Amino acid sequence: MTAIDPISAHVIGGRLTSIAQEMSSKLIRMGFSILIKESEDIGCAILDAEGWHLAQSPRVTPLQMGQPPFLVQGMLREVAAGGETIDPGDVFVNNSPYLGASHSPDIAFIVPVFHHGDLVAFA
Repeated sequence: MTAIDPISAHVIGGRLTSIAQEMSSKLIRMGFSILIKESEDIGCAILDAEGWHLAQSPRVTPLQMGQPPFLVQGMLREVAAGGETIDPGDVFVNNSPYLGASHSPDIAFIVPVFHHGDLVAFA
């Protein structure tokens, strides 16, 4: 581990937050459902490779932001239990209440993020 000074940490945090904000803006523009298009009832976050929360869009429903770590960690357990690997281009869809989803209408799309071939985050 390398220590990061407070200014660099704030700059990195701001960049991750702006990426999550861009994700939510695109989802809202593409939304077909009135809940997404008008009430912006969504959640967009960036999580580390272990599924811990790094940043979220400030333009989302706060209630939606408690579940992303549970969604990613549940997905990681299922992938490991199945002896599978996570590869570039994979997209995971989750709406299981036993793997972190809050209720059946919610659907989570989990996209792995790779850097030089290493899994570094999830969006």
